[in-house]
Amino acid sequence: MSFNQLQKIWDDFLVSLMFLTKIPVSRFRKNQVFPNLTKAQWAFPLVGALVGFIVILITNAFNSMGLNAATSSSIGIVAGLLLLGAFHENGLANMLDIFTRELDKEQNVEIMRKNRLATYGTLGLIFYTFLKISLISNLLGTPSCFLLVVGAYALGRTSMVILRKFSIAADDKSSGLLFSKASHSQVILSILLGAMWLIPISFSLVIISAFLILMITLGLRFLASNRIGGISNDVLGASVLIGEISLLTLFNLLFAVES
Repeated sequence: MSFNQLQKIWDDFLVSLMFLTKIPVSRFRKNQVFPNLTKAQWAFPLVGALVGFIVILITNAFNSMGLNAATSSSIGIVAGLLLLGAFHENGLANMLDIFTRELDKEQNVEIMRKNRLATYGTLGLIFYTFLKISLISNLLGTPSCFLLVVGAYALGRTSMVILRKFSIAADDKSSGLLFSKASHSQVILSILLGAMWLIPISFSLVIISAFLILMITLGLRFLASNRIGGISNDVLGASVLIGEISLLTLFNLLFAVES
């Protein structure tokens, strides 16, 4: 692999970090052309893995200092939110407000455009946060808790790549998607980079987790098509959190009960 190829890989990773997190890495880019998210989206799972590692590292650190699992998980999750800037949470709240109302597509698109936090979105975020705290705290006693949390965060970002690949944008001029469809090789690479963290645990777990993410993605695609005629940036962001929480639930069912 040539030095130029390594530079391009590094630049894609930095662009993904700039898009998905609040980490100030723009000054480290050698290539100062406008960031190309479409080209860089294969690296989304790597960013997820980094954030997941930080979350579980902080959680374990505070748990080791004597704090209980729930409190430690809360601190770790808040640290993750500060890194991410609640980017995906905003999308989940907006999507819940749209999908829980019996409105036509035009009205749903109008709600999406206004970007206001309403009742269902607020309740959904509260439920999501408490559920995530519970799920991560339950995994703290498992030998593979680091890999499980990192894998959940990584595959959660893979869901964005898959959903964008197999969906069309909602018919709304104001909700243009931030990146275009990935190539087939980018999708495959993002799946591999998202799932590889689970290989040391079990190869069957890799297959089950990837299949779960695919099913969730297809389900969201179907719902979004019915509600707003396609996907929006909010739906893409929500897919990350839904993917994460689904995987963490799966990992609890498979590992936490046995621990």
